[in-house]
Amino acid sequence: MIEIGITGQPNTGKSTLFNHLTGLRQHVGNWPGKTVERKTGNVTINGERFLLIDLPGTYSLTARSPEEVIARDFIIKNKPSIVIVIVNAASLERSLYFLSEILHLPSKVIVALNMTDIASEKGLEIDLVELEKALNVKIVPMVASKGKGIKELKEAIIDMASISKEIYSPNLIPFDNMQRSVIKQLLKLVQYFEPYPKEWLVTKLIEGDHIITRFVKETSRSSWEEISEILEANSKMMLNIASKRYEWISKITKNVINRVKIDEETTLTEKRDKKYIPPIKGKIRLTLLFFGSLILAMIVSLPISMILYIVVITEIKIVILQAVEPQWLAHLLAHGVIGGVGAVLAFLPVYIAIVSVFGWLEDTGYMARAAYVADGMMSRIGLHGKSFLPVLLGFMCNAMATPGSRVIEDKRTRMATIFITPLVPCVATLSLTIIISMLFFGIVGAVIIVLVLFISLFFVLILTGKFLDKIYPSEPIGMILELPEYHKANFKTILSWTWNKTKFFLIRAGSLILILSIIIWTLAYLPNGDINSSYLATIGLFLEPFGELMGLDWKGIIALISAITSKEQALATMAIIYGADSEADLATVLSRAMSPAAGLAFIVTLFLFLPCVATIGIVYNESKSFKWTLLLVGWSTLIAFGSGIIVFQIARIFVGG
Repeated sequence: MIEIGITGQPNTGKSTLFNHLTGLRQHVGNWPGKTVERKTGNVTINGERFLLIDLPGTYSLTARSPEEVIARDFIIKNKPSIVIVIVNAASLERSLYFLSEILHLPSKVIVALNMTDIASEKGLEIDLVELEKALNVKIVPMVASKGKGIKELKEAIIDMASISKEIYSPNLIPFDNMQRSVIKQLLKLVQYFEPYPKEWLVTKLIEGDHIITRFVKETSRSSWEEISEILEANSKMMLNIASKRYEWISKITKNVINRVKIDEETTLTEKRDKKYIPPIKGKIRLTLLFFGSLILAMIVSLPISMILYIVVITEIKIVILQAVEPQWLAHLLAHGVIGGVGAVLAFLPVYIAIVSVFGWLEDTGYMARAAYVADGMMSRIGLHGKSFLPVLLGFMCNAMATPGSRVIEDKRTRMATIFITPLVPCVATLSLTIIISMLFFGIVGAVIIVLVLFISLFFVLILTGKFLDKIYPSEPIGMILELPEYHKANFKTILSWTWNKTKFFLIRAGSLILILSIIIWTLAYLPNGDINSSYLATIGLFLEPFGELMGLDWKGIIALISAITSKEQALATMAIIYGADSEADLATVLSRAMSPAAGLAFIVTLFLFLPCVATIGIVYNESKSFKWTLLLVGWSTLIAFGSGIIVFQIARIFVGG
């Protein structure tokens, strides 16, 4: 099978193109030893199968981030037959810098010139014939969001696959005599090149790439002193090479871009930015858009979840209890498996709805605007706008969002972002909070509680920021952030995004939650089938005095603590321990077991409680600090249980405890 890498700078439509080519025939995992997402998929063109690898978005091939290292190492070491480079037609100059580096690598290149519609809106006419002649590579004009150019790209892939590497000969940057002289000197001294292309390696050595420098130092020890002398004597050569790249780019764009005069503010981006960027209006619209989208998602999905839980799951349990023998096995399947995992799967519609909202915000280009608008708000907690992206994506999944802090250059801000992101409730927590709130207080009550919790969350984050400022003082820092072009959301991209996140959720429900549900059921069933005298009850009764501070019996405190493994596990545990001896609806059982004040305290504690163990592991991996990780665990526990106790003590005055 022929391998094809798809690469490009962020916000150039790379994922949209990948989804068009592969559909849902994708596999999502992590790159070996990394927490960076890896997507692969298959596409068949004219009966020939190709394996597509969606490389991380990156601005260059200089090793400044894991994404850049992954992208270049894959192309260099795996040597895919073809690399498709996505280039933004509306910002050709910036995209060509990245392309100039890719052309020096061994794979054959196809340039997918995307967003040609936005370029036209901006009054940019690109001479494709001249551009293809200047680069001597195949150029395919595209509007990936609308599926335009996909057919032509597939034809280009077939054509390129049949061309031998000897015939393929792109036009590279012509270095001047001084640069060429230094490169030749270094080529003679460097003793080992594999797997790197010789001239590319030496160029990166001159540019000061720390990974390449370390590689050459280790493999060319006998000549390293002489190499370092040449590098020191030509220390300005790094800037000269960068200038040469820009000179090459300027010459190309001057010949291929024709700027047509257009009326001001005619592009979609300019029109929308007038609405969404202003500081006050932008914040108001951000808040309305975010909460409005979540409320709409709840309204659409909650009834489906309740039907699944009350009707479907209950009926399955009844059938199992009546049909399966022996009785202990029936109880295990009905209450341990279906009662646990089924309760989690019942709120899958809520999960899907919320994930889709985030997919839509990301695909339209609004996420980056949200970061820009939120810069002022983030400064209140000692962060800046770039921190808003991982924090916002924390609503999706804390474990996947925390590595997003790598884009932050300032160490203090990066560490603070690593600390604060896990405090944001993920989709599972949010979905669970909605479901449990509805069980206690109905749909209207659930909406009100979730809105109040979100407002309270902002104050918790401010308090956390003040706390971090005491132990790790911050300094005012500015923010430079690229704002991508707005474009219409692509249904296939959102569908793929939602499916990949949902698949991760289903795998976890089918593995970790299933195993833990069976363990909890076993502890609740043994030694004599009576939960009140079970091993689980023994553990719970030991912890019950602490739970009483927030009105919880041993069952409630066990359900809360089980959320450490994953937030969904709390609902699974509740379904097992509160429904083990009863076929009644969980809402009825909970209303008997907890007072409204205790139920509210449970919801608040769960909302603010520790992130899952996977997130804690990633916090340690990203911070490289056991103390920082332990501090997060302690702070989160203090905030969650402290808030739960305070809420219970106040609520019992008004609604009874």
